[in-house]
Amino acid sequence: MFLFNDPLLGMFDALVPPDSAAFYRQCALALDAEQKGPFAYLYQSLLALAEVLALKADLGLRLRVAYQNGNRDRLESILKDIKLLLKKIDLFDRAFSHQWDQENKPEGYDIQDIRLGAVKERLKKTAEKVRRYLKDGTPIPELAHPLLHPEAGLDNAVRDWLRTTYSWREYSSVNIND
Repeated sequence: MFLFNDPLLGMFDALVPPDSAAFYRQCALALDAEQKGPFAYLYQSLLALAEVLALKADLGLRLRVAYQNGNRDRLESILKDIKLLLKKIDLFDRAFSHQWDQENKPEGYDIQDIRLGAVKERLKKTAEKVRRYLKDGTPIPELAHPLLHPEAGLDNAVRDWLRTTYSWREYSSVNIND
């Protein structure tokens, strides 16, 4: 869910563990050591994903805190992270595409192209808004609002279902996506 979590709207930011970046960096280190044998491509794909998530999982939180505190230096640093993240997503796309080709028929990867392309475009839009804010103070209204918890008011069964059921349509936007 964190891969597709919008950095400006932050639908799942309230669920991001405080140590998520360190967790995914640790995963990447462990996966890097396993890149051998006939299934090395799986580890390469997972490694690339872990490297993406090390930068992206808490991006919305970091962005929101920096913006709300007026921390321009931190926002500049986040812009650099977004630039690196875009490169990491390209690396993940290549590794995941290779994995797909090993395990599936070619049909279907177009959906991954659409999903990852949407992530990249939202990151570019986020960077553009941050640059405008830093340049001339143009507000970023998405970051001015407090976070809402996506599970507020849900009973445990529904909460468990949400956390274990993947639906890009629901995760890709806080808005209606039909």
